[in-house]
Amino acid sequence: MSRITCDDMVRAAARVRIMDAAQKGQLADQLFRVQPYVVASILVQKQLGVSLEKMDFLVDIVLICFEAMKESGLTWPLITEG
Repeated sequence: MSRITCDDMVRAAARVRIMDAAQKGQLADQLFRVQPYVVASILVQKQLGVSLEKMDFLVDIVLICFEAMKESGLTWPLITEG
């Protein structure tokens, strides 16, 4: 299949929801290895004045998407700064 299914997203959201900070850190490390610019774009948000609460929400969304991508068996092409 060439798409992430709703079931993939639900399973990914459930997995990320129960992760502690250390587990989320490990997942973020995995994401950084394959998509360093995605992680960099999150980190720069603080310099742009985004609150930590909003950044935490953004991190959760990105981690859920990354986990769903892994669940689906698909891979993202390298996202680079444009």
